[in-house]
Amino acid sequence: MSVAPLDRTATTNTTVIDRPLVQPRRSPLPRTKPSRRPTVAPEIRVRARVVSRQKSNAAAQAWGLRAVAFLGIFTGTYVASALLGQVMVEGARRQEIAARERASDAARVEAALSDKVFALKSATFIEGWAVAHQFVPPDAAIQKKAEAPTEVEKSRYVASR
Repeated sequence: MSVAPLDRTATTNTTVIDRPLVQPRRSPLPRTKPSRRPTVAPEIRVRARVVSRQKSNAAAQAWGLRAVAFLGIFTGTYVASALLGQVMVEGARRQEIAARERASDAARVEAALSDKVFALKSATFIEGWAVAHQFVPPDAAIQKKAEAPTEVEKSRYVASR
């Protein structure tokens, strides 16, 4: 349906009154000069919500994947470090056991050697060795000549060397 334009030149019994345009009342926001032009509604832009939801879903999925990847890496690192820590503790425990065994063996060998050294340092052994090898103390001229050692005494001191 089309509307015919008004023809002001036509002769009719009706009169046309020109009225000024009336602006609608607005809330007292920033004051501007009222314009004499009629207000035009801004263009309405229609956005498809489906597209924006797909983007937000994709972003949420990306963050979800990142979170899962982070948790996977974190869990793997934690398990690996715990396992390596246990392996290192077990290795240290085995080294400690081996060191204790070596220390006890060394103490046994040292005890046997100290007994032999003590026997070698005793006065009776030194005198017997000197007699067996016919050493004479420097003050022996004053003392009586010692009897010669028997074969049993000689073999005892010579065999202990």
